[in-house]
Amino acid sequence: MRTVSATFATREKAETAVEHIVQQHKVNRADVFVEPEGSDNSAGTDRSGADVGKPGSGGAPALHGRLRVSVDLSRGHIAEIETVLRELGGEDVGSR
Repeated sequence: MRTVSATFATREKAETAVEHIVQQHKVNRADVFVEPEGSDNSAGTDRSGADVGKPGSGGAPALHGRLRVSVDLSRGHIAEIETVLRELGGEDVGSR
């Protein structure tokens, strides 16, 4: 088993990557993880989707850091998922 990971600037991009990996590449959802890159809770570094909110809304997303998507995989699928993460806007893509 290896773990492939990438960082995303928005929660929307991270969630899109997760959906794509699970639905299009048949990775078990239990093997896909999303977490803030740092120790603070975060929705990413850029506003998008639901984070933008309605005009005049007082709530602000926790935009403190990037989000990391990690996927536990067998060795045969590493290059495929790394490519997918890059195509979906992931940065710092790598495996360990």
